[in-house]
Parts: sequence; C-alpha cells; structure tokens
Amino acid sequence: SSIQAVVARALLNVLGVVLLASVLYMVLALVWSRYFRRMLDEISTMIRASRMQPDEVPHGGMHELRHVYAELAEVSKDYHEARQQANLDKLTGLYNRRFFDERVNRLLLEHQPFCLAMIDLDDFKRVNDTYGHQTGDVVLKRVANLGAKLLEDHGWVCRYGGEELVVVLPDTGMAGVTALAQRMVQAVQALALPHADSPVGPCVTMSAGVCSQVPHAGADGASGSAALIAHADAE
Repeated sequence: SSIQAVVARALLNVLGVVLLASVLYMVLALVWSRYFRRMLDEISTMIRASRMQPDEVPHGGMHELRHVYAELAEVSKDYHEARQQANLDKLTGLYNRRFFDERVNRLLLEHQPFCLAMIDLDDFKRVNDTYGHQTGDVVLKRVANLGAKLLEDHGWVCRYGGEELVVVLPDTGMAGVTALAQRMVQAVQALALPHADSPVGPCVTMSAGVCSQVPHAGADGASGSAALIAHADAE
C-alpha cells in the first residue's frame, strides 16, 4: 500500500508539472501572439508611412522598431526631395511639363473644374538671336519669378516648353483667369526688358490665351490636357 501511495503521489506530481507547464505554455503563447500581432501592425504602419510626407512619418511605439522609423523618415525625406526636384524646371524653378501633365490628368480623372492660362513671350527667338542665349535665360527667369509671385497663390505655374508657361487654376472661372492673365501681361511689359527687334514694341511682351474645362465622366486625361493646351494656345 505504501508503494501505491508513493506511485499516486508521483503521478499527482507529474500531473501537476504537466498542468503547470501547459498553463505557462498558454500564457507564453498568448504573450507572443499579442507581441507578433503588434509587430505586424507596426510593419503595416511602416508600409503606409513609406508613402507619407517626411514630417508625417510616425515615431513608432515599439522600442525594437524605433530605429527603423528613423531610417524610414530619412528615406521618405530623400524620396520626396528627389520627386520634387523631378517636377521642377532647372532653369526657372517653376513646375515642369511632367508635373503639368500629372496635375491636369488628375483633375480630369477626379472630374474637377479648372482653367488654364497659356503664356507665350512674343518673338522670344529674336531675344536669343540679338542678345544671346544667356540674356534669354535671364529674361525667362525674371518672367518666371514674376509669374510665380503673381499667380502661384491661385494655382500651379509651369514651364511648358521654351518660352511657354502655363498656369493651372482650379476652381477659377473664366472671368478670374482672364483677369489674372491680363495682370500678368501688364506686369511683364512693366519689367521693360529690352527687345529692340520685336515687331510689337521696344520691350519684351507676352501674349496669353485662356480656356476652361469642366471634365465629364469617361474623359481621357492625356488627350484632354493636349486639347486644352491647343485650345488655350489658339486664343
């Protein structure tokens, strides 16, 4: 009977150990499950943060990933700076044609109304021929700076190509864009930049054409932007 009692106690001890081990295993599994679930949430947040602006990247709640968030913020900053540079014209500092196409296509796809102002310096080739390309670049820069100062609060000022600038003006009616274009024409003339060979006058002048667009469902963004430019340029 004493042997049976010892065996019974030993069995109880084994069962107790097994039960304790099972409880500890379940607790450990629950802790690790919550840890990995939190880790997955953090990784998902990091993936979303890679598309954010640098100042919007979160710092992260997990100590193990804080250095990753710091590196991600630096990478995001470099990416957005590179993207910004890719959208700028090197000579004038205005937005370039790539940015213009992307912006207009987005407005068309989102069915948002907007207006365009196409700005063209009159007989600009003669400026380059008479005064040299360096002087021509100076003229472009001064006109670009003037355009940015006068118009960038109303929309996006872009260099479309050569001496052509185009302004994208969302939520602006024809009366508003016409007034802005006329203001730009007068401001360029007031710069009094010499243009002796111009048939228009002794100073650099510019012409502007405007058009409006109310996109409709199913509009083709690429062809729409080209058609708008052609229409504004013809005005």
